[in-house]
Amino acid sequence: MDRKSEWLGVGEVGERGAAVGRYSAAMKTVVSLPDPVCAKAEELAKALGVSRSRLYAEAITEYLARRDGAAITAKLNVVFAEQGSALSDELARAQSSVPSKDVW
Repeated sequence: MDRKSEWLGVGEVGERGAAVGRYSAAMKTVVSLPDPVCAKAEELAKALGVSRSRLYAEAITEYLARRDGAAITAKLNVVFAEQGSALSDELARAQSSVPSKDVW
C-alpha cells in the first residue's frame, strides 16, 4: 500500500489518485489561520513534498497525541514498571535532609 492510500485509509488508489474500493475517511473543513502561519505552513508543505491538507492532518494528529493524558500515563506506567520508581539511596538521603518549607 502506498503512502497516499495509507493516509486516505483506502484499499488501493486508482488512476490519477482516485480512491478505489471504499469511501475515504477524510472530512473537509474550513479553518481560518493568521497569514504568517499559513505562509509558513505553505513553505513547509512544499519543502516536505506534501499537500497542505496532509501537513495540517499530521500536525493536528501530533497535537492531539501529545495531549492525550491517558496515553501519556500509559507510557509513563510502562517506563516506571521497567525502571522502577524507587528513589536511589543517595537521593532518598538528600531529600530527607532538606528541611520542609511547611510551618507548623
